[in-house]
Amino acid sequence: MIERRGRVADPGQGHIFRRDGTFTPTAGTAPKGIVGVMDVLMTQANSTGAAAAAASLVRRGHNVVVCHPEGQEDCVALSGGRCPLDVCAIDAAVVIRSYRAPGLPLEDGALCAARRGLPLVVGGDPFGNPFARWTSAEEEGSDVARTVETVVASPLPHLSAVATASLRAALRLRQITGTKARVEVRRRNGGLFVELIDVDELDRGGLAATSVRVAAALRAADPWVRAIDVSRRRHTTAAAVATM
Repeated sequence: MIERRGRVADPGQGHIFRRDGTFTPTAGTAPKGIVGVMDVLMTQANSTGAAAAAASLVRRGHNVVVCHPEGQEDCVALSGGRCPLDVCAIDAAVVIRSYRAPGLPLEDGALCAARRGLPLVVGGDPFGNPFARWTSAEEEGSDVARTVETVVASPLPHLSAVATASLRAALRLRQITGTKARVEVRRRNGGLFVELIDVDELDRGGLAATSVRVAAALRAADPWVRAIDVSRRRHTTAAAVATM
């Protein structure tokens, strides 16, 4: 997928911009914590601000994939390639806006990402953000890496609500009511990391059956997700019980 020809995206940083739209870090340290190394989709990285944003991400050890390499009019998929959303484990999308305007053609990838429920961070000049209804966070300027990490480390509101409703329905079938049980769902490695919280009433068999039910509800809500990893959180630790 990666062509051997490339150019330095940010002189002195040691990050190579490939002509197929990928940034490859040649140095740097992956961030610690729940996020880990991510594949991040950017609509374009040709403008000064967007190139700086991509560099901020690869400095943190992340991989950046671009919809419109070198600012070309057609996206990768319309140019005969494969859409990064189909071939990469994308955990978040980033749009860097150079000025206040309605959605621009090179920003269409933001809508593709939103359609798949990916967290969206809008940076640069986010005033009048045309993607506000799908935006997880806005950041003035191009140093967006930590904002992206924070967003990905946070529970996804819609999918967490879907999973919590499924969990409580499963508990009611087992005559468990008045519970504070809930679910937190996060993006991880192109899939979903799911934590069942306050479900101590469930034995091992009940926990496994409930995990399958929650995973099915999430699969119905997000048909594009690559994998669903369901765990039970015990206070500060989580014991894995199922991987779908």
